[in-house]
Amino acid sequence: MNPNLLLDTIPMLDSADADSFACFSLTQRHPNNIRNLLENGPVPSPVAQKLERLIAEIPSGTLRMLEDGGPDSARWQQWLAPYQGKTWLEAPYFFAETYLFRRILEASGYYLPGSPWFQRDPFGAEKHIELERLAPAVQALIPATDFDRSAGWNALDLSRRLYSALWANRMDLTIQKGLAMEAVFTQWSDRDHLVMDDSRKFLDWLQGKRDLRLAWLADNAGAELFFDLWLAGYLLSTGLAAEVTFYLKDQPIYLSDAVVPDVHALLATLDRYPDCRSWVLEIQEHLDAGRLRLCSESFSTAPLTFPQMAPRVPALFRACDLVVLKGDINYRRLIGDRVWPEEHRLEDLVPFMPAPVLLLRSLKSEICLGVPGERRARLAQQDPQWMTNGRWGMIQFLHRTNIDSNPVCGCNTQPL
Repeated sequence: MNPNLLLDTIPMLDSADADSFACFSLTQRHPNNIRNLLENGPVPSPVAQKLERLIAEIPSGTLRMLEDGGPDSARWQQWLAPYQGKTWLEAPYFFAETYLFRRILEASGYYLPGSPWFQRDPFGAEKHIELERLAPAVQALIPATDFDRSAGWNALDLSRRLYSALWANRMDLTIQKGLAMEAVFTQWSDRDHLVMDDSRKFLDWLQGKRDLRLAWLADNAGAELFFDLWLAGYLLSTGLAAEVTFYLKDQPIYLSDAVVPDVHALLATLDRYPDCRSWVLEIQEHLDAGRLRLCSESFSTAPLTFPQMAPRVPALFRACDLVVLKGDINYRRLIGDRVWPEEHRLEDLVPFMPAPVLLLRSLKSEICLGVPGERRARLAQQDPQWMTNGRWGMIQFLHRTNIDSNPVCGCNTQPL
């Protein structure tokens, strides 16, 4: 099966269908997230006025060029050219959604010196609230799950961290705002809401391996970022991994997505709690030694999918032994945000990935490959919104054998 030919025949997911989740997200969910930002304030008056005008543009306004002179403005000028004069609903949904969040940055004055919110994360206040909710629960978890570093890894400890990293993806402020923090610490054993579970296949693949080099495409800050680091730190401390590179957003976008400062804020917050300090110190030692690396990459905030960015982006992972891909936006970016018929296999759509891929996501979009038709029918009967409400999750492991053996995982920050 030639994925390039497929891309020519499978339509992009758009927002024109009034009954679709894409239309609901673009016309209601995301504007409501902006309204929440305004209501939770305080928001400087010039910023608030621009955000209100942005809400008023959707959906019948037309897409325009950016006007804030940001470092990505020239690239956005190229990306926007085919859609100038089109309405929000006439552009592909993935493009329009990414453009909307970039317009929020423009309205906030993120790239405008002298603006009251210059270089300030518009969503930072909400991220801070989640951190403060997270820390007391973490201080009970860390000592209760300590382990003998010299004994190596075991399947039980690794599985708990793996499922926790999966279900923490439910903590997306665009959908699951207000989810009880306690639920994040108990739902790791939730098997009832697993649509697919390749964890056993993944654990079998790990047998006999050491000193792996991982690329980790992160998703949300806060609780999910903690559980990601909890798993990555375990891999490093047990010797399963020698190097883990976290790819974070290069600008605050998608409301709760993690940027490099979110990592430091998480560690600083947890360091205030005595029972967390040993874990914070361990993560900091991994950072200082270069075993854990933080990389902000422009591909993660571009309105493009991996097939559109090949071969440049997959080349970043050529030296890695495993790519961990978190969350719904990265899943959509991996395969292309298209109306894929269910018979297409996920494995056939990612021949450009040079290493095995571990996908951990709670479902928040109308794209889901690898689930048989009978299973889909049962899920739809049980929960009509199973593909979009974030309650259901999947672990998929794509194992390829043609892995490059270069010595270092790449971190190329050149423009796309």
